[in-house]
Amino acid sequence: MMTNAKPRKIEGRPAGDWLVCLLACGLLTSLAGFAAAQQGAPNLSAPETRQPLVGAPGRYELPPPSSPGGACAAETVPTPPPTPIPGSRQIIEDVQVIGNSFTSRLQIDKMLQTRKDRDFDPERLQKDVRTLIMSNLFRDVKTYTKQSKEGVIVVFELFERPRIHEVLYIGNRGISDKKLGKESGLKKGDPLSAFNVEDARRKIEELYHKKGFPKATVAIREGNKPNDKNAIFDINEGPIQRISGVTFEGNTIASASRLTTLVGSKPMFKVVPSQVDREKIDEDIKKVTEYYRDLGYFLARVGRELEFDDAGKWLTLKFMINEGPRYKVREIMIEGVN
Repeated sequence: MMTNAKPRKIEGRPAGDWLVCLLACGLLTSLAGFAAAQQGAPNLSAPETRQPLVGAPGRYELPPPSSPGGACAAETVPTPPPTPIPGSRQIIEDVQVIGNSFTSRLQIDKMLQTRKDRDFDPERLQKDVRTLIMSNLFRDVKTYTKQSKEGVIVVFELFERPRIHEVLYIGNRGISDKKLGKESGLKKGDPLSAFNVEDARRKIEELYHKKGFPKATVAIREGNKPNDKNAIFDINEGPIQRISGVTFEGNTIASASRLTTLVGSKPMFKVVPSQVDREKIDEDIKKVTEYYRDLGYFLARVGRELEFDDAGKWLTLKFMINEGPRYKVREIMIEGVN
């Protein structure tokens, strides 16, 4: 038989308060266990974090696995910035030129194909270097490239040749300075190059030989050494050769006196000897040949023989002529005219 008993009181605190305390402790214990379980298990609700592979666009790798305590087992290396892909298009932001003192920037730009706002092309850059070297204005050319936010900056470093201060010809009597300068091609302000000076020396010597100075020699006094500033030539003309007379052999249709009027290689006024000029002799051969062609000797051939005296100073010029057959017009016919 049940009896109605009153709730028992615990000294100092009602029985209902103890019940609330027990429930709270159980709840806290459950939450602590759940949190510990979550730390050991992977988080399936969160998406996987992927990092790009260095140098391989479009490929990814998972981060290293975490330790039970939550910290990474290996240290994470920061991903470096992506490098430009070889062959990718780069725009030239600027072209800079340094080292030029005598050559203007405008003159240099005319020789360059590498220009601002164009695509950067290494082959075109090397072609520009060859063009600058071949201009003979520079003894060396170096190039540098610098990356910028807008593209690439190209720098040309130029090493100029020294300039000619003065051109002198010493010892010339038979040929004027003006004619020697035209033949050599050198003038004040040009780049001083040992190759150009040697080429000029050879041209001057050949000119003397053609103008009747067969033993003339030309030497370089200054212009072929590193610290030279001038181009100076020493000329030894030697004995001059002169024409004492002109003869013709093999001519039948025209007299020697008539042919003599055609040539320029002959004594002046028949008594004053003229200087031997081999270029003029070659021109005289062409004149005599054309004269025979105009007369109908289309197969005529003309040569020459040079007969010097024992001293080698006086020349007798002989023209050798092979006239060949003479062609004549047999008949003239006009057709198609009413």
